[in-house]
Amino acid sequence: MAKESVAVPAATDLSITPVPAPAGQCACSQTSGNADKAACLPSSPRSALLLAKDRELAAVLDKAALSPVPRMQLIEVLHRTQEIYGYLEPQALRMVSERLGVSMAKIHGVATFYHFFSLKPKGRFAVSVCMGTACYVKGAPKIMDTLRRTLGINIGQTTEDLLFTLMEARCLGACGLAPAMMINGRIYGELNEEKTIEIIEKHRSAAGQG
Repeated sequence: MAKESVAVPAATDLSITPVPAPAGQCACSQTSGNADKAACLPSSPRSALLLAKDRELAAVLDKAALSPVPRMQLIEVLHRTQEIYGYLEPQALRMVSERLGVSMAKIHGVATFYHFFSLKPKGRFAVSVCMGTACYVKGAPKIMDTLRRTLGINIGQTTEDLLFTLMEARCLGACGLAPAMMINGRIYGELNEEKTIEIIEKHRSAAGQG
């Protein structure tokens, strides 16, 4: 008995046509794969100062690219990047990613693992309050509270005018001057609320914003 033939439907094209991303949204945000989304963030116009820094970084990357394995130069290049920009500036990191052949995800992982790297701009004046035993007992927490109120920021933050970054230190080695703080490497001791505010205002005036 002859078998009845069965018609087989024509093969269906199962390829997916990409759907345009909404205005202002990166196309990679619609994918579910391991797309390196950080690498396709929109770029901002570069100022003349940033363009000059970009050229300086490009020279660093040219040298690193001569290495047999350029990606092995990542940490050294990140150090130089931070020296040039003051922090790990986003578009500079894209340059590093492209030239060294390292993903943005990998770069971000390294930058957040090592405490000496910063992904945020630092202020012109780095203010560190000593929280060592001697300073703590003699009123360091009150000095920190005074700085929070005066600067309008919390520990680890930078003022909007990029003048001050507030930090705390385990010990500044100035126990005899407790309570103490350090601004850009200079120690200020025997602090009280009035003296602390006066020091901050002097630095603000020195920067032309007093």
